[in-house]
Amino acid sequence: MKANESNNYTFSSSIELAVQKVAPRTLLEFDWSSLTKNFQGHPVAPATDIQSMVLIVWNLPPAEVAQKINDDAPDISSYVQATVQFVTDGVTSAHLSEFTAFGSEVTEETFLEYLDPDVNDPATHCYTLMAQTGTNLGQDVQMIQAFQVDPAETTAVVTMSDESTHLEWQTDLEALTPTVVPAGTPDVVIDWSAMTTHGYGGTFVPNQITEVLIGRLSKSVAEIEADFLNLEFIADDIWRANVTSGTSFKLGDLTHEENGSAFPGVTADETWVLGLLCTTCTNPTPWYITTVETCP
Repeated sequence: MKANESNNYTFSSSIELAVQKVAPRTLLEFDWSSLTKNFQGHPVAPATDIQSMVLIVWNLPPAEVAQKINDDAPDISSYVQATVQFVTDGVTSAHLSEFTAFGSEVTEETFLEYLDPDVNDPATHCYTLMAQTGTNLGQDVQMIQAFQVDPAETTAVVTMSDESTHLEWQTDLEALTPTVVPAGTPDVVIDWSAMTTHGYGGTFVPNQITEVLIGRLSKSVAEIEADFLNLEFIADDIWRANVTSGTSFKLGDLTHEENGSAFPGVTADETWVLGLLCTTCTNPTPWYITTVETCP
């Protein structure tokens, strides 16, 4: 079973980052205690779900950072001047001095230099605080709060909230050509080696797929499309697996995310959705989503 652009969904989105102004050359405080949902609208408990906070110094203004993140731009890392991280251990606020660079302490002077408008012109630079459910830099991002230095500002606290990042989106699952497979046959192999463009228009790099999933839903395609961001919440069952190498995967090796049972194959009386994901990408949107139907 070959993955093709004609079988793939389309997705478009835009991200807007709220921007706070902070005092220059100041050891800032960061607070994410009021966070209750991520930018996709899913519930988040800041003390238990957020495992790390990542602070990035960008050689870009906020609007361009938002565009790069939205597009999952392949050159995004070239605009990063510095990255520091705080592992939360259940707390919901931190002082800048507690952040480290790959586990190593950062000097106070280095932090102050990052926030010096004479070094990083506010017209061309900004900073983002990212709340993550994991500790790998730039992955599993739940919310983003942007901020900029303002020489006239005295505020020394950056506060993350549910309004820090605003996502607009639309998707189309009905225009695609469904993928057809034999009913009740789990040992079908999905091969995505020929894919060149992913669902939201960027380059599909086959060896960057890190997860395959298939979901069973007692909903119509139109209903799934309307609630797409909640796909994994509205599915009745999901079978999934990590991809460690290669550009193909046997669906029979997928396991149920709750009970560990093997994927049994698709049936004719329900809606089935197959997804290919890049979980290491900054943008969490699936690269490939297709509906799966049984042979007539």
